[in-house]
Amino acid sequence: MRKYLYYIKDGNDEMKIPTGEVRIQEKPLSVGKGDEVELRHRSSKTGKSCKVTYVGLGYKDVDSEEDFEDNLKSIIKQKVNEVGLKEKTKGMVSLL
Repeated sequence: MRKYLYYIKDGNDEMKIPTGEVRIQEKPLSVGKGDEVELRHRSSKTGKSCKVTYVGLGYKDVDSEEDFEDNLKSIIKQKVNEVGLKEKTKGMVSLL
């Protein structure tokens, strides 16, 4: 199973996309490891939209969901170090 990790460099608290959070999903976004991409998000409830800047942290292949969750903290630390991010993560993770 492959998990893609993204650091939110510039989020939007009003839209509940906080700066410093790490997002994890099974489908890749169009951003390479260590690269930045700005994507537009639209709220299905309010119709408001905002731009969010992500930094690609690459992917991690894991044997099971349980294995991934058990090692999540060390995986995030490793991925952040691999791309040389100077920013600190807030310790928040969203699994999408």
